[in-house]
Amino acid sequence: MQRSTRIKFLLIIVSIAVLVRLPFVFHDVINPDEGSFALMGQDIIDGNLPYDKLWDLKPPLLFCFFAATIAVFGKSIPAIRVGGLLCALAAAWLIFLCAERLKGPRAGFIAALLFIITSTFSESGAGTVSEIVAVVPLTAAMLVMLKDEVRAKDFFFAGFFISLACLVRLNLCYVALAGGMLLLSGRFLRPHAGFFKRICTYVAGGGIPLALVFLPYVITGKERVFATAMIYAPLIYSNSQMSLTAAMHKYVSMAFEPSSLFVSLPIWACIVLGSPKFLSGLKDISDSTKSFLAMSAVFGAATALSILKSGPAFGHYIIQVLPFAVIIAAFFLDGLFDTRYKPLVLALSLFYLILPVRQIATACEPVLSRGRARMPSYEIAGYLKAQNPGNKPVYFMGAQMAEWLLGARPLLKEVTTPSNIGREYILKALDGPSATTYSELAAILDKKPEFIVKPAVVFYLMGHPKASALLSEELLMNYEPVREIGGFFIYRRI
Repeated sequence: MQRSTRIKFLLIIVSIAVLVRLPFVFHDVINPDEGSFALMGQDIIDGNLPYDKLWDLKPPLLFCFFAATIAVFGKSIPAIRVGGLLCALAAAWLIFLCAERLKGPRAGFIAALLFIITSTFSESGAGTVSEIVAVVPLTAAMLVMLKDEVRAKDFFFAGFFISLACLVRLNLCYVALAGGMLLLSGRFLRPHAGFFKRICTYVAGGGIPLALVFLPYVITGKERVFATAMIYAPLIYSNSQMSLTAAMHKYVSMAFEPSSLFVSLPIWACIVLGSPKFLSGLKDISDSTKSFLAMSAVFGAATALSILKSGPAFGHYIIQVLPFAVIIAAFFLDGLFDTRYKPLVLALSLFYLILPVRQIATACEPVLSRGRARMPSYEIAGYLKAQNPGNKPVYFMGAQMAEWLLGARPLLKEVTTPSNIGREYILKALDGPSATTYSELAAILDKKPEFIVKPAVVFYLMGHPKASALLSEELLMNYEPVREIGGFFIYRRI
């Protein structure tokens, strides 16, 4: 394709991505975890290593991404969302390049468009969640290997990019293992390099990001902190979640919910309906396409398995599978444009593009009608800033984005994500076998926070009646409710 034509496609993809995601840039809360990630990123800017002063379960490069976003675009919620928008754009363009190499620019454009829409309107997908960050290096690894002749340097960069993805989403280690076995086998990719050279370059590429991330902990003598955060705690967390079968059942149920049906159904329908015809025509496609399909199947299956094995079932986890799904769906749709079904495909495509308009309008409404000052995170931060000029301790039991905007710090590093206090397996991994929800809550309350910001229902204390009773007694005896903002109750110490 000519460079000018490719630039036109890029500009169209950028325009659509901005149009679709821009209304969500100004929302204060799309996914509560964004606030925790922002706190971790801010902690890095303040000169601390991840997990040393504050703690969250995700890998360190995710927090480094948030730190870089805050440093470049400023300390604001729209700045964080711009970071997510840039990730969505980068992933969409890489998907375009993959599909373009395989079947042409039209298939590339269809795949990129499908990714932008489905990723944005997946659960929490409009926010800057870890999945939208991780798919960028994951898709880059696919593009690197999409060649007729794969050389040693391609194995190196594939390992490098997959390692980056794992250091954003740890569950993608399944992909690193599965992809490594496929790439090293040489059965599909016909590499020039020998087996030993392939394995060395792949491992070297994957080892460099890990070594660079681990090095600061070695220099500062905090290897145990890194090992606990990257190995011990994630294993305990994963083993304490729902079973593989239960997670699969929940994802299938979510796919057919009315709120997500229009997002998921077209892609999966294209894959299911197009697979028989597509598989029957494999003999007519190039070796590079066959190689890519084999790689996509392995990468996609490994990603899906990693999602099912990584813990609870959340809709935004599916974003990790979308790069593989939309490319296969684009193959099917692109083929229909050359048949008598072209008018039907155009009509359905237009309908699919019109459907998000309602969600976009809904996203614009609170921004236009209420403005920034009346969004809960801004309002909570503004109220506490006015009422607490001495910056006395504040215990946030939610509303992490307000905590970050206020410039406050969690009273214990374990509660950077407040719900961690209800996960005793995490507390025991960090503070030893004697740590409990009750003991950690008591330690926080012993600090006598001036304010407590509490949601109406503290869901993560429901399974801990002793801790719930302690909180209720403390609020009754030593605090008075002073304000309710967006479902959060603010208590002030008497």
